[in-house]
Amino acid sequence: MADPHPREELAKLEGSLGAGAPAPGYVLRGAEQYFRARALDAIKRAAAEAGRELCVHDVKGPDFQAASMHEDLMGAGLFASTRCVVIHEPGDLLKKAGGKDSPTTVAVRSFLSGGRGTVVLAGKSLRADAGAVKAIRSAGGLLCAFRPLYDAPAPWDRDQDPRSTELVRWLGQRARELGVALDADRAVLLVHARGNDLGALDSALEEIRAGAGEAELRGGDGAAVSPFRVADEVLSGAPSGPGEVERLFRGGMRKDKDGTLERGAPALLAIVLGTLRNKVRQGLGARSALDAGLPEARALELAGVGGPPAVRKRFAALVAQRNARVWRRMLADVVALERRTRSRLPVDAADVMRLALRWQPKRRAGAGPRR
Repeated sequence: MADPHPREELAKLEGSLGAGAPAPGYVLRGAEQYFRARALDAIKRAAAEAGRELCVHDVKGPDFQAASMHEDLMGAGLFASTRCVVIHEPGDLLKKAGGKDSPTTVAVRSFLSGGRGTVVLAGKSLRADAGAVKAIRSAGGLLCAFRPLYDAPAPWDRDQDPRSTELVRWLGQRARELGVALDADRAVLLVHARGNDLGALDSALEEIRAGAGEAELRGGDGAAVSPFRVADEVLSGAPSGPGEVERLFRGGMRKDKDGTLERGAPALLAIVLGTLRNKVRQGLGARSALDAGLPEARALELAGVGGPPAVRKRFAALVAQRNARVWRRMLADVVALERRTRSRLPVDAADVMRLALRWQPKRRAGAGPRR
């Protein structure tokens, strides 16, 4: 079952807050900081309306003191009878030690059992089976998970209209909320220019509302993209391949676990080149099996091509476009680049862009692509 849309999770939380005083506790987890921040703002507003003293602790912050946090959880309020205690990134403090609950878990349980107000655990990665998280849910609290929005078509649906991706649809809906005229094509342009950081996109909508034009829309550092998608573009010889390589090395890739960006060229090169090497080997294996007279399904199976039928069908089309000689040349290209990355010879985005151009089909006037 797919994870719910972050907007649905936020609506669930806001709906619960509209039903009365804040719940005893909330768990806000997930890599999408934009929605976690909006959820936390809603809780803070409700807590303020309920007259609760706000106490905020950032476990990763330079001034964090565990003793002060535990005191806020277990002591009486200084300025109000109840508190709203917010703890950012408490994951490490919730782990058991020697089979026993951590001091922070004990403090959260004490806070909940004492009816001292509302406790909020917020972070990118919080385990649902952590003792403090289970205690919050048992006390009638709410757990909301805010995953990143999908900003690209699924691997098995590369023909999907980019205007229908989750990120672009969200941007259009957010534009309507702000009263900004933004059609689907301009939304795609904005995502391409500004990336998949929802906060940055929200700021861009404010810029448009303030009068920013097309030139401003094209500004920014570029979108974070998937290196696996870039490898697919390069492998297919698509005209967009070189541009996608440039976008990747300019904007970086989003890490799945925490949502942060990886912009280091060595890491991006390792993923792109490793993916290309594996797929080119599959292409050569499948092409050789076909040349030996094996049926397509068997050739793909022997080459290790798996995935949904649409993925296998797409890869089979790529295999059919190139003969074994071309596949061998492509394998030599990518292996040579990988070898250079392990030497003192420099390798950068320009080398991958040249590879993308080299692998594009040759064209003749009045003729389609050929191999």
